[in-house]
Amino acid sequence: MVKVIGLYKDSEKSATLNKVHLKAYWADEDGNKIDKGYFGSTVRLYIEEYWAYNVLLKIFLKQEDFEEVIFLDMLKNIIPAYFFQMQNYLEVCLKQSYDYKSLLSQKEIKLCCGISNGFGYFQETPIIASMPIINKIPWMDIAIGELGVQEVRGKKHNERIIEYHSVTNSNFDKDEIPWCSSFVNWCLYQVGIVGTNNALAYSWLHYGIELNKPAYGAIAIMNYSHVGFVAGINDDHRIILLGGNQGDAVTLSPNSSKLVKSYRYPIGFTPDYNLPKYHLKGRSLDVSSTR
Repeated sequence: MVKVIGLYKDSEKSATLNKVHLKAYWADEDGNKIDKGYFGSTVRLYIEEYWAYNVLLKIFLKQEDFEEVIFLDMLKNIIPAYFFQMQNYLEVCLKQSYDYKSLLSQKEIKLCCGISNGFGYFQETPIIASMPIINKIPWMDIAIGELGVQEVRGKKHNERIIEYHSVTNSNFDKDEIPWCSSFVNWCLYQVGIVGTNNALAYSWLHYGIELNKPAYGAIAIMNYSHVGFVAGINDDHRIILLGGNQGDAVTLSPNSSKLVKSYRYPIGFTPDYNLPKYHLKGRSLDVSSTR
C-alpha cells in the first residue's frame, strides 16, 4: 500500500492506494503465448492481473536508446471491454503502428509493455512484458522505401529506375521501358535474395515456390504481363500490389485477384498469410496502367 497526502479545499486529506500491479504476456491471434514476433504480423497483449482502473498503459518498440511508442493511453480506454469482463487483450498490428523507414536500420528490436506508477510517470516502472521482433520479410521494407519513385517525362530518365534495370540481364538505360520485373528483382537483390535476373514479368512464373493464396510479400504474376508484391487486401476483396511501373511509378494499387496467374515466394522463407487491410479506391490495374 502507498499512502498519499495532499490538500483539498484548504484541508489536509490522506488516502491509501494499492501499488501499481499488472501481469501480462504476448500471444498470437489464437491466444497462444509466444516468445518472439515478426514485423508484418498481428500480436495480442493479454492481461492476467491488474489493480488500477486509471493507470497509463504504454506499448512501444525499443532498442537501446531508441523508442517508438505505439500506444499510450489509459488502460480503461485501450481495452474498455476488459472492464466488462468481455475481453482481456489488445491487438497490435506491427505493420500499421509505426514508421517503417525509422526502423529499417534497427536490429534486435523488442516489443515492450509498461504501466505508469499511477501518477503518469514511467521512469521507475519496470517493463512488464517484452519480446524480440524479427523481420522475416525484409524485401518488403525495401519495396516500401521506394514508394513514390516515378518516371521522368521528356528526354531525361530517372536514374533510380535505370538502377532497377541494372540487376537484370537487359540493362536498359531508359525509364519508359516496362520495369515492373526489374523492380521486383532489385528489391530482392538488396537483401541478398536471387531473383530471375530477367526484365520480363512472366519470368517469375516458375520462380521459388508456388502459393495457393496471397501472402504478405508474395510475388504476384498477373495475366496481363505484370508483376508486383502482395502488400495487403482491400475492403472490396481486391489484393493490393506494391509494384513498379504502376501508373509509371512505384505505388500501392488494388487489383482483382481473378487476374493473378500465380503467387510465388522465395525459397527458405515462411509465408505470412496475415494481410494488412486497406481502403483504397479507384479502378484495378490493367495493361494500360502498367506500360
